Amino acid sequence: MKNAIIMNRYLLPITMVAMIMASCTGSNKSADTTVNDSLTQHATDGTLIARRFISADLKKFGLFGNVKSAEPQPDDLIRTCLNETLNFNSDGKLITEFLTYYDNEIKTDSEGYITSTSCEESDGTSWTVTFTGLNENGWATEGKYETEGPKNRTVINFTYTYDSTDSIGNWTQRTLNGTRTIQPMDYDTGDYAMSQPSTPVNKTQKRKITYY
Repeated sequence: MKNAIIMNRYLLPITMVAMIMASCTGSNKSADTTVNDSLTQHATDGTLIARRFISADLKKFGLFGNVKSAEPQPDDLIRTCLNETLNFNSDGKLITEFLTYYDNEIKTDSEGYITSTSCEESDGTSWTVTFTGLNENGWATEGKYETEGPKNRTVINFTYTYDSTDSIGNWTQRTLNGTRTIQPMDYDTGDYAMSQPSTPVNKTQKRKITYY
């Protein structure tokens, strides 16, 4: 009888600890459910961290954390609906209406990342950007920009390098390098003339990101 009391005295706390640990393990699994995980190497201390997209819309634009807005500086080199300020509600849903241009279209791949955009101006000028390379964050690394209008047709083949990020991990500055080819309009034939020699282009792009 005495031995049974001693065993109960030690087995009961052990059983309770096991139950608590099992409960905690289940809670962590539930809380860890996310749209997507992207693992990156921390630049300063070398530790591996997980950055999470909290919604499908934020993932589409490669934005980590509870982003309220992503406001790019004006860009006169490449025009696209993505040049507008991207606004999101507190649930991560995109609320920007893209009213600057007409017929805005955004296409994504099977992972939900943007692969191309297109839009038009009121005079019929069209712009198309196609991303032919994405990194592990869903950020464009290379692509092609095409515009056709009453004055000329322009093609820019470009690459992006990412220069800086904020404390959450979203890029705040990137550099575009590429080549630009212009075909002026031949008003006698109503078609574009021969392409002019390609010229190099370089552009630093910055944006400001705010959070909830």
